Amino acid sequence: MVAVEEGALLPSVLPNMKNWRVRTAARCVITNGQQIAMQRLETEDATKLPGGGVQHGEDDSRALERELLEEIGVSGVSDIDPLGVVFEFRRSWRLVQISRIFQARIGPESWIGPATEEGSSLTWGESPSAAVGILEASIVPDTYDKRFMLVRDREIMRHFISTQVSMPGSAT
Repeated sequence: MVAVEEGALLPSVLPNMKNWRVRTAARCVITNGQQIAMQRLETEDATKLPGGGVQHGEDDSRALERELLEEIGVSGVSDIDPLGVVFEFRRSWRLVQISRIFQARIGPESWIGPATEEGSSLTWGESPSAAVGILEASIVPDTYDKRFMLVRDREIMRHFISTQVSMPGSAT
């Protein structure tokens, strides 16, 4: 899908990655009709797509289930399908973050309650395009981590939009 590196989208760091850490993550674009589920981070004053690190012994499915409950209070999403992979090359941290991206929807078996992670809550973008606008407006790239978060989530949403069928009522 995309590689994100400081100052560029193409990884020039590949030949010099000795002793870099690798972190894997699972992230998701969740729809409810036209709406996009997003995580509001009160402590960071930012909004992002839900998802996070895969812990030791977890597979992507279990990590995604845990992250959605922690970050936005959602469980039981349906129609989970792979959407792509994002590689983040965080040179200053000597870290490669590999995020596997999924898409899913709120279905009849879904449950929505409070997020279990303190300072996190569920908010909705009214459409995929509105979600991109929310990301761009709410993630001020004032820290190293937020610069990556903004580019990553914006590119995920752009890719999601590009994969949607163009027809009346489609999620664009």
